[in-house]
Amino acid sequence: MPSPPKPSVGKVTVSKKVEQRAEPVKAPEPAPRRSWFQRMREGLARSSRELTGNIAGVFTKRKLDDDTLQDLEDVLIRADLGVETALRVTDSLASSRYGRDVSDSEVRAVMAAEVEKVLTPVAKPLELDLSHKPHV
Repeated sequence: MPSPPKPSVGKVTVSKKVEQRAEPVKAPEPAPRRSWFQRMREGLARSSRELTGNIAGVFTKRKLDDDTLQDLEDVLIRADLGVETALRVTDSLASSRYGRDVSDSEVRAVMAAEVEKVLTPVAKPLELDLSHKPHV
């Protein structure tokens, strides 16, 4: 059995003077302030890309079955379409394409048609009175 190490008896001094000046850290320049409209447009574009990407992820030319419909319903609800609209879209797809191969473009077309059906009853023409100034 090896013997335990012996403590050092002598004094050991290690000294090395190191002087190094750190370069000053520059604060990153703040991004230019974007207008409300720019932020809104970017947010909507990001939401649209995410929704399209998620739908494409569910439908890669596969058969429309219960699991696929459930996945699509989850994507639509997470995208804030609402439960009722998500159910309308999935019901419409199930009634017309169940058991067949479905592409993401077909799903987007059905989704657009269903959203249009939801909005049509409440759609009103926009009538502006341009004589009132300022008009916003």
